Amino acid sequence: MKVPQLAPANTWLAVEISDSSLAYDLGRKPRIYVNAGVRALWVIDVNTLETHIFSQPGIDGYALKKIVRPQVVLEPDFAPELAVKLSELVLI
Repeated sequence: MKVPQLAPANTWLAVEISDSSLAYDLGRKPRIYVNAGVRALWVIDVNTLETHIFSQPGIDGYALKKIVRPQVVLEPDFAPELAVKLSELVLI
């Protein structure tokens, strides 16, 4: 079985891991991703483990923006079996 070529239009979720570039990752990056057709973006702040979720893409950017604390389950809409709590990960 051949895997389809990865492209923004067929990317359901992009995840950015951010430390020193958080302002850029929360400001400019969502506009880049939404304009490319990416359906959802998660930006994880490595300092707090909070996840900034951008979803519901539209012509004016992502309509839904929320922050999820590390103790809350992160669950992609398209794959609930990938649910994870960042607070439960072993960090090395």
